[in-house]
Amino acid sequence: MKRRLILMRHGKSSWADGGISDHDRPLKSRGYRSAGLVAHFLRERDLLPEKVLCSTAVRASSTWDEVARISGWNGRRLDCEVLYLAVPDVIVATIQDLSETATSVLVVGHNPGMEDLAGNWLGRFGPFPTAAIALLEFDLPSWEQLSLQTKPARSEFWTPKDLELRES
Repeated sequence: MKRRLILMRHGKSSWADGGISDHDRPLKSRGYRSAGLVAHFLRERDLLPEKVLCSTAVRASSTWDEVARISGWNGRRLDCEVLYLAVPDVIVATIQDLSETATSVLVVGHNPGMEDLAGNWLGRFGPFPTAAIALLEFDLPSWEQLSLQTKPARSEFWTPKDLELRES
C-alpha cells in the first residue's frame, strides 16, 4: 500500500523577544507568508494529509494553523511534545506509533532533525530551510514498518522560494 509522508519545517520565527523561551518563539510575518504558499501548493497538488503530527513549539503549531486555515484542511492534528527538536529516530518512532489507517501524514518539526531525516531518505541533500517540504512515498503495509532504512518509492522537495517561483 502506498503511504505518503510529508516532512515540513516550521516557518521563519522571530528572535525579537530575548526573554521568551525557544519553545515559545512566534512566527515572523515571513513565516506566515511561507505557510500560505505551502497551503496553496498542498491544496493545488492534492497533497493535503489525512493526519498531521505537529511539534508543540509555538512556531510549529502556528505554521500548521496557518496552512490549515488557508488550505481549508479539516483532518486530524496530533500535537506531539516529542517532536520539539527531535532527532530522526524519534520522528520515525512517532510515525510508527500511528495505529490508525491514515495513508497520508505530514510532520511539522525542526532542524536539524528534519534535514537529517530528509537527507537520510533522499540521499545527498542540502539545507532544509524554514517552511520547506519534503514529499516521500513508501510502499508499506503500515507505518509500523517505516524505518530509517526504508527507501522511498518517490521523493520530491520544495522550498518557499521554489513555491514563489511557481506562482510568478
